[in-house]
Amino acid sequence: SGFVAIEDNLPPVFDCLGTSIFCTSDTSVASIGQPAVMDNCSNIMSITYYDIIEEGDCDFPVAYVISRVWTAQDESGNVGTCIQSILVERPDLEELVFPVDVNLDCVDADADPRLTGVPTLEGIPIPDVNFCGVEVTYLDDTTFLCTTIGYQIERIWNITDVQCTSNSRIVSQFIVISDDTPPVMECPGDVVFGSSVGTCTGVVTLPAPAQIFDNCDANPTYVVTTSWGGTGLGPHTGVEVGQHTATYIALDECGNTSECVINVTVEDTETPAAVCEDLTAAVNSAGYAFVFASTIDEGSFDNCQDRLYYKVKRVELAACDGINGDDAPGIDGYQEWFDDMAIFCCDEIDLTPRMVTLRVYDVDPGSGPVDPSREQPGGDLFGRYSDCMSTVTLQDKIPPVMKCAPSITITCKDDLTDLDVYGVPQVADNCS
Repeated sequence: SGFVAIEDNLPPVFDCLGTSIFCTSDTSVASIGQPAVMDNCSNIMSITYYDIIEEGDCDFPVAYVISRVWTAQDESGNVGTCIQSILVERPDLEELVFPVDVNLDCVDADADPRLTGVPTLEGIPIPDVNFCGVEVTYLDDTTFLCTTIGYQIERIWNITDVQCTSNSRIVSQFIVISDDTPPVMECPGDVVFGSSVGTCTGVVTLPAPAQIFDNCDANPTYVVTTSWGGTGLGPHTGVEVGQHTATYIALDECGNTSECVINVTVEDTETPAAVCEDLTAAVNSAGYAFVFASTIDEGSFDNCQDRLYYKVKRVELAACDGINGDDAPGIDGYQEWFDDMAIFCCDEIDLTPRMVTLRVYDVDPGSGPVDPSREQPGGDLFGRYSDCMSTVTLQDKIPPVMKCAPSITITCKDDLTDLDVYGVPQVADNCS
């Protein structure tokens, strides 16, 4: 008898195919792939590899040659090898794409190249350590545009062929960090000021803004301009009575502005100075005396208004059987309001002088009697008048009117004292 020994002495066989890649491509097995391997008898027990990296010949467009040496061992211990050639193409410097200019907002601006861009080849960033045979460096030149908030970085990229020619390509990338957002200001509300004593002007001190916030400037400022020509918060003296405006302008370090406008009112808070004179008034033929309000004025004046308006009211109400009239028949009782004139009658001659109140307005109350509600708080005449007292002395300067009896002819013997014969004159008087 005999024995036959069957042995496997054949190693695994690889199918190693070479490839060419960009210098920025991934050289890992996962990216390039593993060569196929077969064995005649058994399973492959292990596959390993290692790389031999050599620079390419400068006469050829290959920057590096990666010789990936594969080893496979089968169950019989047979070992097969192959070399997978990976040719890394050398780029032309003109093929490299530099990052574009970038504008960044000053809020949390970060000019790190990983965020603002690096040179690329076929859309893939060129790493610091690469197979392209180039060296990538940059230098930043910073120019401040508005203090330290806004600035421009000129990033000067330099890519040099360090493998063959030592040629360089230099391109500037501009990164602008800017503040284009205006400050946000909380504007004060409208304000009202009173006039100074004896003048038609007031002193105005404007309120400051409640707060000003800016996205990048920690200390934004503000200026104030006014419609009357003043600047700043004041105090502003000599501001005329009337309606004005104040414009608040918030300003940051980069010149961005926002503004708001408030209304500034200077009110005439001083009432007119009423000056009265006492009058003498004569009743007319009908037995009445009419005293107009303007005749009682003796130089009333106001701090603002050149023209004043006058109304008068008797102190004794409902005199002369209510000849001055009930000014509000719809209201219970007798209402006698300030009016353009006051009326007196003959019955008061022996009671003179009579008292009247002159009311002087610095706004036009209109003709006729003045409703007292207009002079109460909230009314259009509230705080717009002052009063003074005057006396009116009444006189009757019209003599009685007499009409004699008709003329007759008598004899020398008739009795001249018998008025029943001759008649008496008819006598009339305006007051008695």
